[in-house]
Amino acid sequence: MKVLKGWLVAHNNDKAFLEELGVKVKGVIHSTNDSMVYATKFDVEVDEEAFKKLDKHWGRFIWGLA
Repeated sequence: MKVLKGWLVAHNNDKAFLEELGVKVKGVIHSTNDSMVYATKFDVEVDEEAFKKLDKHWGRFIWGLA
């Protein structure tokens, strides 16, 4: 099974939801927590099955995977 690696930007409190989808969150690349933006850029790995679930959420989350 192919595994995609890269980054994903989500709200700070979305980590558990991403993991429920099957996204392996390996760490935090950058986190912003000011009055206008609450976002985290996560270091992630996503297998094909998890990507099918994740793809439905494009816009809520953005990512760069290869």
